[in-house]
Amino acid sequence: MDVNIFKNPTVIRINNVFSEEKCDEIFQEALKNKKYFNAAKIGESNKGKLDKDVRNNLSAFYDNIYNINRNDSALLTAINDVFRDSSFVQMMNSLPDPFNKFVFTNVHETQVSRYGDSGQKYNYHVDFIGSSDRMFTLVYYFGNDKFEGGEIEFVDSPIVNGEALVKDANTHKIKPKRNEGYIFSANTGHRVCETRSPETFEDGRFSVNCWLGVKH
Repeated sequence: MDVNIFKNPTVIRINNVFSEEKCDEIFQEALKNKKYFNAAKIGESNKGKLDKDVRNNLSAFYDNIYNINRNDSALLTAINDVFRDSSFVQMMNSLPDPFNKFVFTNVHETQVSRYGDSGQKYNYHVDFIGSSDRMFTLVYYFGNDKFEGGEIEFVDSPIVNGEALVKDANTHKIKPKRNEGYIFSANTGHRVCETRSPETFEDGRFSVNCWLGVKH
């Protein structure tokens, strides 16, 4: 497993998460699921609201698409394989809180997002919201890299109304690359910078957002 760790805030990057063949399969599955992509909401998965000033991309919830049999999804089965991998488990166990609580997680949600067109983005936010069970997030990138911008930026600061309170806080601004994954606390502030791409669906910036936690 090839990893890099960023500090303050802590973010773990996993390089070459899957084989190129599996990455292509995940991309083709997203294209097949185009009809399920709708205007993305903010807030909890089933109680979210539209606010295009904050977030204006498209998203699809794979848990709903494959609610009858998750094994029908190339993406969902690939993610499950990662979570069962002994090297991944050992890595998570040896990291600080909340990552070392991975072995206690019993629920995860999976959303696929598409950004692009004339400047889609998602302002600073955290993934832990209200009664959410989320402890940490895995983001995975796939697609054809024809977009511009679209960096994910992590900030070591509290977030209020889409803004970082600490103006000179440490940040990690990362240009996403195909077949990379990032793991971070659900309380870590982050944003998706403006993303531009051809308007053809397949030429956008595609990512998986997988939120892991404990449901009591």
